[in-house]
Amino acid sequence: MEKGNKVTGTGSLNDIDKANWTPALVNKFCDACVKEIECGGKPHHHFTKSGWKNVLDDFNKRAGVSYNQGQLKNKWDNLKKDYLLWKELIGKDIGLGWDSIKKTIDADDSWWKQRIQPLEHGLGHLLLGHFLERL
Repeated sequence: MEKGNKVTGTGSLNDIDKANWTPALVNKFCDACVKEIECGGKPHHHFTKSGWKNVLDDFNKRAGVSYNQGQLKNKWDNLKKDYLLWKELIGKDIGLGWDSIKKTIDADDSWWKQRIQPLEHGLGHLLLGHFLERL
């Protein structure tokens, strides 16, 4: 088990705050989600009750942790917000790269100015700050 990752409790907000999401754990969580989606545990827009249980069991086993469903659901929701912001930033542009060192979109300054300015003035500013904090 990875040190500091054992979390137990009732699923309250305090328990959710204690989840320590390393990049390796996020990858294992995503793998567990993909596996369950492929098995039909997310037939539409949401995981079924048994789907969440399967994700929880598979993730905790893969990762050697004891996270609860509330912690996984919270992470799912945050990853979804990040993905939606990603889609908003990328749009339908082509020719963009990925800077693996900075872990950012590789684009010139004019592209960033064109994308970030509308987000700052609309609803996207709430997600933009969250996204930029993670860079």
